[in-house]
Amino acid sequence: MIDLRKQETFYYSQNSLNTFLQCPKKFRFKYVERLHWKKALPGADLYYENMKVGLDFHLLCERYFSGIACDVPAAVENREQLQTWLKQLKEMIPLKEEHRYLPEYEMRMIKGDVRLQAKYDLIVLKGDGDVEIWDWKTEERQMSMAEVAKKIQTMVYMYLFMENAQGLLRCPIDYEKIKMIYWQPQYGTKRLEVPYSREKHLQYEAEIKNIIQELQVYDFDCPMNRERFEKSCRYCEFQSLCNQEA
Repeated sequence: MIDLRKQETFYYSQNSLNTFLQCPKKFRFKYVERLHWKKALPGADLYYENMKVGLDFHLLCERYFSGIACDVPAAVENREQLQTWLKQLKEMIPLKEEHRYLPEYEMRMIKGDVRLQAKYDLIVLKGDGDVEIWDWKTEERQMSMAEVAKKIQTMVYMYLFMENAQGLLRCPIDYEKIKMIYWQPQYGTKRLEVPYSREKHLQYEAEIKNIIQELQVYDFDCPMNRERFEKSCRYCEFQSLCNQEA
């Protein structure tokens, strides 16, 4: 088996780093052994239904910010819900000529041992030099400011953007000009905004580097303290396989 951690073509994402923090064995199944299992747990049908609605909404957002017609087709499931969300989006972020919109925008970077990649739902480069990094969250559970402020996704997305900012903008940018915004359309127009700073950039860099360094040398064959990671077991798609190995 090829250990992808040793492959120069492999870049860590917020999903892969978060998976490792949730449970190293899950990372092994998903990213080392490359197993892809669907959830077969109570509530799994609702999980995949919500995922489908989320994917449909992401596509509508991409079309809107790309200047493509984005009416919700009559045959689409959850049409009324998607229409409501799209209406809220247009009211909250009206298109402006002086702004530049980058939907579903991908970035990569290599800095020493840190190889990162991310796909942003939306980056808005505003006419006054401000930058907004938007992320749509369509799961039912309502998020809090305290939660998003410490998310791996927040760290990776903001850090990676700042590391690439000068190449993208063709000019230097102040850390304070950047903010990340999480929006859950099912909760109206309420949004959670995370500001940035040089101090946060250095903090995020250190934390990301530490996670990657731990991950790079982690021995997936060693016995694992299951109690430490049991919180994520309940909704893990690899639960049955993991129990067989216990």
